[in-house]
Amino acid sequence: MMPLNPILIVEIFDVWGIDFMGPFPNSFGNLYILVGVDYVSKWVEAIACHTNDHKVVLKFLKENIFSRFGSPRAIISDNGTHFCNRPFEHLMKQYGITHKVTTPYHPQTSGQVEISNREIKHILEKSVNPTRKDWSLRLIDALWAIVLHTKRPLECLPIDLFMGRHATYPLRQRINKLPHVIYYASKTLNEAQLNYTTTEKELLAVVFALEKFRSYLLGSKIIVYSDHAALKYLLSKKDAKSRLIRWILLLQEFDLEIRDKKGSENVVADHLSRIVVETNHDSTTIIETFPDEQLMHVSSFPWYADIVNYLVTGEIPSHWSKQDKSKFYL
Repeated sequence: MMPLNPILIVEIFDVWGIDFMGPFPNSFGNLYILVGVDYVSKWVEAIACHTNDHKVVLKFLKENIFSRFGSPRAIISDNGTHFCNRPFEHLMKQYGITHKVTTPYHPQTSGQVEISNREIKHILEKSVNPTRKDWSLRLIDALWAIVLHTKRPLECLPIDLFMGRHATYPLRQRINKLPHVIYYASKTLNEAQLNYTTTEKELLAVVFALEKFRSYLLGSKIIVYSDHAALKYLLSKKDAKSRLIRWILLLQEFDLEIRDKKGSENVVADHLSRIVVETNHDSTTIIETFPDEQLMHVSSFPWYADIVNYLVTGEIPSHWSKQDKSKFYL
């Protein structure tokens, strides 16, 4: 029999993972990124640095972790010389921190920090200029985007866990009075949805977008621009299909206004709609039903349902056969 191992219960900011990224193209003297991520809240801290030695690590821990979030119970890193050295171990002993080192045979131990590394790299690839020499200036924006993104399985924002309340953040950006895209989402329709009318497809897109960005949009004024004029009249239409009525009811929790705008004027959305997506890795379905719609639905009765009914009512179920009754009385 295998021995039982106790489950370690940790609180927010108890366990941090740290790792270096790089080297990258020189950006104002910086070549590396030192990343730290809290394993519970998924909060990410990162700095741009010139070298990847232990001095940078010690300064990062003191200024970005200890002074802001307190002393953690454990820090997880790889076995690089910048993490496995005498000054680092002295700091761990001084603050009473356990240093856990991953091995090449089990790199999944630092999986959370590797995920954060990929997120930072992906955002920087989308935001830097063609020379890629301004990535250190974009790092703060990348961190801001990460902490404003809902993490699973928590289903909440890291910044909400950190601050203890919902943060205020913009979802629109204008430069010289021109709109610039902050985030966009796309979804491939299934075979049944491809047969929807144009109006139904337009409203389904609104349902999908509002559900995806629900945590950002609740409590705020939402304006949807569409080049389909009939869409703005659906919210007040009485003789609509049952499917449309269900979608309209789902949208009632939002402060929503739909405005008509020509495709030639709505250039950002018009351009994004023409981008060809070769592969669709998102296999999740669009949530177009009420959360508690199936709450009391019972698909099958448990095996003991007839026995419970008999003990409560004292009546033998009418569908029982003679053989069932004989087994029951035995």
